[in-house]
Amino acid sequence: MHFYRRVLNWSQLHPARSAVLAGWYQQGCTIFGAAVAIPFILKLLGRSDAGLWFSLQGFLTMLGLADFGFSSAISRQAAYSLRFSEASSATRAPDLIETQPGWRGVSELYASSRVIFWRVTAIAGIALILLYHTMLPHTKLIETRTPETALIWYALGASILLNLQTRLSQSFLDGIGFMFLGRFISGSYALLWNVASVIALLIAPGLLGMSLAVLGASLIQFVTMHLALSRFAARQIDFKMPASKPLISRLWKVALPFGFVNSGVYLVGTIQVPLLGSILGPAAVAPYYLAARISQTLGAAVQQVTVTQSPLFTQQIAAADINGAKFRMRRTICLGMLLYLMAGLFLYFGSPSLVRVWVGPGQYIGKDVLLFLTVNFLIAGLAVVPGHFVLASGSNPFALATLIQGVLAVIGTIFLCPIIGIAGVPLSLLIAGLFTNYWYYPFRAWHVWLYLNQTAAGYISPSAVNLR
Repeated sequence: MHFYRRVLNWSQLHPARSAVLAGWYQQGCTIFGAAVAIPFILKLLGRSDAGLWFSLQGFLTMLGLADFGFSSAISRQAAYSLRFSEASSATRAPDLIETQPGWRGVSELYASSRVIFWRVTAIAGIALILLYHTMLPHTKLIETRTPETALIWYALGASILLNLQTRLSQSFLDGIGFMFLGRFISGSYALLWNVASVIALLIAPGLLGMSLAVLGASLIQFVTMHLALSRFAARQIDFKMPASKPLISRLWKVALPFGFVNSGVYLVGTIQVPLLGSILGPAAVAPYYLAARISQTLGAAVQQVTVTQSPLFTQQIAAADINGAKFRMRRTICLGMLLYLMAGLFLYFGSPSLVRVWVGPGQYIGKDVLLFLTVNFLIAGLAVVPGHFVLASGSNPFALATLIQGVLAVIGTIFLCPIIGIAGVPLSLLIAGLFTNYWYYPFRAWHVWLYLNQTAAGYISPSAVNLR
């Protein structure tokens, strides 16, 4: 117990370091879970059923879009409300809401956010039913629907709905300075559901047992995350405070741009796997899935270092510590770019050997596809690191650009994949990004940097700063 309290105290004194360490733990659990699960899935299910499993997960991730940016907006707002005071109220951004100062503002935010998350979960539940009965029958993924396929679909869908509810508690843990705890729990969940699905596959080969195992793991994560927030914020957050209708309305408006960004990100990244399976069949999914999973893991590893700085950057803005915010932004961008460069080199030169040892020869994409994937990964990473600080500053100008990027990527995939095969996916992503966010993220981040410089030098009033 004494060691536990020492760890907790150190984590609260060093929120950025503890969040990074917990992020590495989260990433390690994700990597280890995938490293254990994927070879078993490919071996015991075969390439076709394995591709179906990966594709169904990609389709169902679409339900997470019902969050529509609320978790990001709420986490940022919780960080701002916690440090907000009348003395620092002059330092504002258009999407940061003036609530009651301190924990009363956080309590008001939680009550309103809880109402919103129940609504979006209901919307996701309706979408779950419509997807199965209207979209899947028109793809090559499921030729015939049976009671077993329905159980697989709805078990996986229920796990997504539980994860959607889990985001509410994790958003507040992130915003109030317990990001390390949320990442520890979500990392443990990533390990748990991968291991549980393998155990289920060994006991009863097939997708049904795996989907039920994932559902059980999601239920455990939901309960644990809720208990963590109740335990560590019970004395500060008033969970009985009623929701504020004006705050609910304002949160909808603030989260709307985040929702467009998340939808665009889904179209850029996650949808590519099920879309590839729908166009070329499930057997074509596994090689690209492995490459995409490795690139996403590398990107997430870098972001464990960079994204953890966002709530602290927001808190510094709320406290009018402009020089501290500038230092954090400059240091994080330089470090993030270096890490992305190293990750890109490993993706191209190291991942083929990794996959050959991991799942065996003949299971990976060719060098031409990998080159497109690596170039896109590197340019996207160099652009997204400064872009996070635009969002953390209280503005979100990326909604339309990201949505356009996603639509262009999907259209490119649909047209290019039948012509050049799997290479059509990373090539369409690269073209779509170059036309939109790969130049727009750094451009908007430069605007934020100029505003911070002017504010610190006293050239403009902080209240006049408009980061849009």
